[in-house]
Amino acid sequence: MKKNNLAIQNINGVRLSREDIDQAKEWDDLIGLWHNTTEVDRLAQWYKGDIAVRIGIIFGEDSLGQFAQEVGESRSALDNYRRVARAFPPDKRDYNLPFYTFLAASLADSFDKGKKEFASERRFEWVEKAETNNWSFLRLRQEMEGVQRLNRGDSQYTLCLDYVKKFEGILLHTEVSKLSKEEWEQIIKRINTLAIQLKTKIVG
Repeated sequence: MKKNNLAIQNINGVRLSREDIDQAKEWDDLIGLWHNTTEVDRLAQWYKGDIAVRIGIIFGEDSLGQFAQEVGESRSALDNYRRVARAFPPDKRDYNLPFYTFLAASLADSFDKGKKEFASERRFEWVEKAETNNWSFLRLRQEMEGVQRLNRGDSQYTLCLDYVKKFEGILLHTEVSKLSKEEWEQIIKRINTLAIQLKTKIVG
C-alpha cells in the first residue's frame, strides 16, 4: 500500500500540515489547528463544486456521472456541489455560512441548461434571510416550502395546521424515557409560553 503522508495543503490560505501538529505545545495551539480542519472542510465543499462545474465546461454535462464513479462519490452529491457553485459565484459566497444553506436556497431558482443560467435571483434573498434569522438548513427548507405552498394556493391556516400536526407527531411519538424529566418540563414550559404568545397576538 502506498504511504499517504499528510502533506502541507493550502485552501484559501488555510494550512494543514502534520509538522504543525508535531510542533504544537499549547492547548490553544491544538484548538487552533482543529478549527483549521473545520475551515478546510467548509471551503473544500465549494472547491468540489467548482471542480464539478469545470468538468461540465470541459467534458460536457453528461460526464459528471463517470467522474463521480471514478472518485467514489454519488452522482447526486456531485450534482448538488455543481448546482451550488453555479448558483453562487465567488463574489456571492459567504464562507461563514454552512454550505447546505446555499444548497437549500439554490432550490428557489430553476436552472436553464440551454441558456446556462438561473431563472431568477430569489436564492440570494433566501440566503440573506437565513443569515439574518440564523436559520438552520431544515428551518430554511420549511420557510421556502411554506412560501411555495402559499403560492400554489394553500391557505395560511392549512399551513399552520400542518406544522402543528408535525409538531404533535414528534412529541406524541417520542418515548418518555428518551428525555429526562427536566427536559420534558422544559418542552412543556416552551409550549405554554408559545400558547400565551399566540393568545396575546390574537387578543392584541
